[in-house]
Amino acid sequence: MRKDDFRNCRCREKYLLHLQEFILCLFKMKPTSNKRTTLLLIVFSIMLSSQIYSQAGDKRYTHFVSVFNAELKKYNIGDIKKHYDKGYFRTTSESEYLDKDVEVGLTTLFERCGNKDDSSIKEEIKIYFEQLKQLKNERKSLNEEILNFDSTKEKLKIRMYPDLLKNTYSKNDAIIKTKNPGIIEVVVIDLPTGIGSLEAKYLKHWGISIDSVYTISKENTLKQIRARFVEMQPTQNGIIFNLFADDDDLFVTSCILDLGRFNIPKGKYGSFVSIPNSAMVIVIALDDKEAIENSAADLIGAADSMYGIEEMKPISNNLFWYNGKELKVIEKNYKQRKLIYPTELKDLIR
Repeated sequence: MRKDDFRNCRCREKYLLHLQEFILCLFKMKPTSNKRTTLLLIVFSIMLSSQIYSQAGDKRYTHFVSVFNAELKKYNIGDIKKHYDKGYFRTTSESEYLDKDVEVGLTTLFERCGNKDDSSIKEEIKIYFEQLKQLKNERKSLNEEILNFDSTKEKLKIRMYPDLLKNTYSKNDAIIKTKNPGIIEVVVIDLPTGIGSLEAKYLKHWGISIDSVYTISKENTLKQIRARFVEMQPTQNGIIFNLFADDDDLFVTSCILDLGRFNIPKGKYGSFVSIPNSAMVIVIALDDKEAIENSAADLIGAADSMYGIEEMKPISNNLFWYNGKELKVIEKNYKQRKLIYPTELKDLIR
């Protein structure tokens, strides 16, 4: 499902209105939330970044890529496939810096280079590759530590990713579960130096099943999530968004593993849920049968806006319905331009 499909079913003005409504809701967030300022900064810095990139960013990024490409000759990184237009490259062989079949993003390095001159950009690139080499060396020693299950089990967690990355993680022998359409659940090791997927080969060494590792990882993840749902002031349509977000927690969206644990806002007819990116989960409780269609449209508009911001690592542009126990996807009929609700929800609203 392409993220632009549903947008094409609506006029541009309505799409922008949904984004405006969502941002206004952030302004009106209740003062009990200490995340308000941070979230506003995220949203508006992203909006500003988008404007900058559309006007001057292309030229700046093109220059950065030309310098980066020329500097590659100094570093023996092996064979790579260049996807600079999409902001990354992929290794096709192993080197002293990187393993084989690794996707390496350039966004962070590009941002670090900013508006610096060529000499400073080259220095940033040098530091970047020194860090890559150091991280690879650390991973070697880490592999020995991972063999000890007692020292590793508390570091196991589950992180949400878009299903577009399923093949990538499968190639790395990762432990993956697919429960909700558009989203994969990946078992990872959470370390101070970074997060990496757990290779299935370690399970044989530990003598433990996938289900056991998944259960341990799930509990580790859920018990460390500190975010709570924050209710926003109603939109002009009277719709109330509830935001579950924490910009300091890379696992905040893993709350969908057990939404009931976090007191998800739930109405008489359940809740609409969206997991547009790695920074947030958006929920609308459904109490008014007559407002369900407007609630779906408003949430899709806001979620599509948040999903489309790549700086926040998109996860899914699907809309889900929560029945108090599990999430069920809401299908989209593009020909008729309508949503297809789960049978259980249809029965409730008849």
